[in-house]
Amino acid sequence: MQAFRNVLLTLLTQGPLAVDRAALLQHWSYFYVRSIGCVGVLKEWLVRATALALREGSDALTLTHLARRALSEAQCARMVADITDGDNEWRYPEEHRHRLLALLGMRDMPSLPSSPATPRPIAPMASAVPRAEPPKKTAQQRVGVRGPHRDPVGAREQTAKPTKCLGAGALDLDARRLTQSAIAQVECPTCGAVRTAKLKAQSVVFPTHAPLKTHTTRKGARWSKGETGWALSKP
Repeated sequence: MQAFRNVLLTLLTQGPLAVDRAALLQHWSYFYVRSIGCVGVLKEWLVRATALALREGSDALTLTHLARRALSEAQCARMVADITDGDNEWRYPEEHRHRLLALLGMRDMPSLPSSPATPRPIAPMASAVPRAEPPKKTAQQRVGVRGPHRDPVGAREQTAKPTKCLGAGALDLDARRLTQSAIAQVECPTCGAVRTAKLKAQSVVFPTHAPLKTHTTRKGARWSKGETGWALSKP
């Protein structure tokens, strides 16, 4: 607990905006849950919230900015599940082995026979004919003259594939509210991109997209997530 509070305080002091550190530290448990205790996730969260505050012309980083750029509870749950599954695969190999043997009705795990020693290669015999030495260079290259070699032609461009935003997937937005409002435009809680949400099995699903690098130019009505939850923003 104390280690996470120290990390949170250190990251808050390094931002370009004014921050009420004492007030934000009172909500350290909220930061811990929405970052699943990972410093990397916490740092990226603070960067997204700072970018939002700068785009809106704010002089201070508030809890409202942080809540609008926090990962959803469903995203945090998936990340924790992935971490737990990975730990279990490496932490309990003996239990997995016993369970496999029990399912197969066996007691001991069969082992492979040891492979025979690889024979050492025979060294080639020395030739009786002496090896000819390469001719010595007679002319020395002048200082400042470049040696012959092939120059690259044209410029090589490496196009990096855009990474996917973490805001895609199921949202904690009530599907009934979305249907009753007849407005399907939703603002990504992670990067701020505006996309048309879809309904799947009574859940609101935000489509896969690349992270938004600039402020959105859409000014129409849309659903956005604030400190108190999802709300309909009208122009």
